[in-house]
Amino acid sequence: MTILAVHLRVESAALLVVLMVAGAVAGAQPEKAKEAVLKMPADRDLYFRNYCLTGSYYVHFLRGGAYRRITREHTFVGVTDRGTWKQADTGEIILVSGKHKYASDPETSPFFITPITYKDVTTLLWKGAETSTNRDLAEIKGTIDRRKRDERIAYIYVEIDRATFERETASTQEFLFHPEMNRRVRQK
Repeated sequence: MTILAVHLRVESAALLVVLMVAGAVAGAQPEKAKEAVLKMPADRDLYFRNYCLTGSYYVHFLRGGAYRRITREHTFVGVTDRGTWKQADTGEIILVSGKHKYASDPETSPFFITPITYKDVTTLLWKGAETSTNRDLAEIKGTIDRRKRDERIAYIYVEIDRATFERETASTQEFLFHPEMNRRVRQK
């Protein structure tokens, strides 16, 4: 680490302490929104999307207790996992994959998630799977808090409607950083 980098870290830490003390002295309390665990409806399908700029990942909860996970990238769209789901009284959902088996318990392959609603956004809190952002409630809340109005939320699973799900999973992901490639893909 260079001397400049160390100096910048020290200055950043000092500024953070000053801002924290100033907020405490002024009695500033940020508005705290509370998250609520969602009870999954048994009579309709639910759709969640994790938009990751160059690809998107979807979880489709089907009524009757089945689910499927879909990956959408520049070159393909496909089902990458399927299995069953069941929601416990605590709100936690157990996904038992039909594809992924673990050496520790080859008969079952659970993923644990909790659907939560925070500031009118319904999202999935994953436990032991997915990215660190999807496992950290504070990070999920921060991502939602930082979004601009009508901005697509990236890197966390958020609920979407059926029409959006069907439209997006019917075609490959557009090239974001090389839009000229989108014309080539459409011409084929």
